[in-house]
Amino acid sequence: MSRHKLACIGVDQSYKRTGISLTIDGHLRMVTSVDLAHYPEKRDCRVIVPNAVNKVVSKCLSSDIDHVLVLMERVRLYSKQFISQPYIMSMGAMNAAISDKVILSFPAHAADGRLEVMSVETRAWKAAVVGTIKKEDNPFGAPPEKWPTIKLIQSKYPEFRDKIMHPSKRQKKSKKNFSFLSDDAKSVVYMEYDDDACDSACISMFPWSRPDWSSLLISVD
Repeated sequence: MSRHKLACIGVDQSYKRTGISLTIDGHLRMVTSVDLAHYPEKRDCRVIVPNAVNKVVSKCLSSDIDHVLVLMERVRLYSKQFISQPYIMSMGAMNAAISDKVILSFPAHAADGRLEVMSVETRAWKAAVVGTIKKEDNPFGAPPEKWPTIKLIQSKYPEFRDKIMHPSKRQKKSKKNFSFLSDDAKSVVYMEYDDDACDSACISMFPWSRPDWSSLLISVD
């Protein structure tokens, strides 16, 4: 069996829901997310998310993969044209928690360069992977800034449909969900798109999106 050159674990981190996806040698292999809505304390989230990322790292390192890259979305200094110190501090803490967990769990792999934890700027991965950084209105209740990534994953990777669509917590039609005819065509259910899972999938594909991708990464330490 030939060895794989690169596995990229894309992480779209948040305290509400964090997307974690895996691409190996340009092939999307896993799309998922961790629901954190039931954990009111941020410190709990900073344990759960790193543990979830670590499980994927462990599987990759035990496989025939030369290089494992954990790639997170870089903390934005501006959110909606404002500088939010609480946001920067909380997301910086989450990034550090993920990086520390991964590096301290696999020190030998980190030391020899087989394992890296890096970050990429939002506009960089969106422009390269999705092809646009523009918002797009949609009839499905998805945030306009998230819809292009959702549309990309659902159109190019239909095998992950069940990973990017979840039953809505709202039992009736709202602005944040959409109706969906069940596979047996016997009932109508209300669904929501998991934009965090979709974003993480696109982040995981970034290394194969442009030749100079590595120059746009910054180490998380």
